[in-house]
Amino acid sequence: MDNIVLSKKSPVSNRRAVLTVLNYFVGYLFLYPWLGQLLCKFFFHLDGITVEVAMVISIFMIVSTVILMWPVIEESVPVFCKHLYSSVGRIVFYLIGLFFTTMFLSVLVMIITGLETSNNQQGIEQMFQNYPAYIVFSVVMFAPIVEELVFRGCFFRSFSHKNLGLAIGLSSLMFGFIHISDMLLTGNLLDGMYLLVYAGMGLWFGWLYKNSQSILPCMLLHMVYNSISVMMLMQ
Repeated sequence: MDNIVLSKKSPVSNRRAVLTVLNYFVGYLFLYPWLGQLLCKFFFHLDGITVEVAMVISIFMIVSTVILMWPVIEESVPVFCKHLYSSVGRIVFYLIGLFFTTMFLSVLVMIITGLETSNNQQGIEQMFQNYPAYIVFSVVMFAPIVEELVFRGCFFRSFSHKNLGLAIGLSSLMFGFIHISDMLLTGNLLDGMYLLVYAGMGLWFGWLYKNSQSILPCMLLHMVYNSISVMMLMQ
């Protein structure tokens, strides 16, 4: 497919892009959880945040991110519909590649570090035991929509018309780093090696965006991959 869409400047204004970045990196990662804890302490006399409040934050993030990044979605829908069958074929092909890449890099990191899995994955598995519905929603709906709009729709799309290599590389590294950022709090620097795994995943999502010229296949691939991961947790 010709690079017709991504060769053009991003339809997202600088103001929307900045707000999207702040909404995710400042709001979702710090401000909204802090406000949620204050609400839980004031109304429910709890020191932590309840799963209901966490769900409200997630839903707010989905809605606000979709609104901010709507120009990218609006740009992507006609392309996806026009090339529906080829897009579905790409999703299947990239899903296979994504699984093999993740497996290979995970084994490689495990051999190097001795860690069986990342802190991010451990947290998901632990929370799944207590809050399965919330984890399913977060992994299958929240992450594919919000993360693809932020890392591919915002970061990738902002640079794709200038340098596709830079766009794929930057968005993949940012995507990878956000999944191993816990190491900054835990001090487990070995967990940083899992940047290879998550950045590798980001490369597949970015490459799919490049070849499909639409953000929707990236969301669907992310949803399918995470859905399979959740089903494996249920076993």
